[in-house]
Amino acid sequence: IPAEEGVVGLADLRGAGEAFVTNAVIGVIPVRAVLGLGVELAGRRGPLLPAVRRAYLEWKSERARSVLNRR
Repeated sequence: IPAEEGVVGLADLRGAGEAFVTNAVIGVIPVRAVLGLGVELAGRRGPLLPAVRRAYLEWKSERARSVLNRR
């Protein structure tokens, strides 16, 4: 799954079919709105969400195994 990390402008968000936020605790969640900026997104489970979540969990598991194997 091609992905980019970086600064995203409002025009990019308005044109996005799906957008996600990730962190170590929550994992991958869809962006529904950008508060105060008038950007509304579908925020629903689009076709990419399940694949992105799976890829994130696989990456996180591989990373954890790598760290544990160094000990």
